[in-house]
Amino acid sequence: MSKVFLGRAIFLRHGQTEYTDVFPDLTEQGMETIKRSARSIKPIAEEHQRISIVASPLARAQGSAAIIANELEYKGEIREEPAITAAILKKILQAKALFNEYMSNGGMRALATAYGIDPRYENGQVIEPRSRIRKRFFEYFTNMIRSLVTTAQLPPCLIHVSHYEVLYHFVERLFELDYEKDEPLDYGEIIVISIFDIGIKNTVEIEVTFRKKTIKDISFRI
Repeated sequence: MSKVFLGRAIFLRHGQTEYTDVFPDLTEQGMETIKRSARSIKPIAEEHQRISIVASPLARAQGSAAIIANELEYKGEIREEPAITAAILKKILQAKALFNEYMSNGGMRALATAYGIDPRYENGQVIEPRSRIRKRFFEYFTNMIRSLVTTAQLPPCLIHVSHYEVLYHFVERLFELDYEKDEPLDYGEIIVISIFDIGIKNTVEIEVTFRKKTIKDISFRI
């Protein structure tokens, strides 16, 4: 069965932030983190004649995307995409307290574990439910691939800047992260996805690389 390369999608988490919501909303460390990420992305992007940068509307994602654009000498528009924005906080004080509850008692590993099992992250009273975030992300991802299938142009490189609770749904189960030994998705970490037309209606094949590990031949229904 022959495969036709359709394009590549890169997703990464924004850089370290103070959550001020004031552009670029990155600490000095966050800026350096994203510069390093951009340098890792650059040789991948240079394989493509078409590049697009897409980011969550939030300042920390837009600030990260601006650094990537500068490092790649990208002159196009940075497109805002609400589907890959952070979890919507229904009750800000309670949401921050929930975050601090785990961060102060085990750090990001504790929080990552809790995010998958604590019912408060799903019931929707304090924060947008996990299932809703997953749904909007994969709806975007599916529509993105459909556009690649139906657009007869050179395969693009689509670079996305998003957030932990969005990208969690892509890597956590696919790479079977065990937070007793594995680190959660970190600031600026990169996920590279190659997409192939395999000649089967409503199905493509994707190849995902994360932390130097690649999973191939993944069938994805569109």
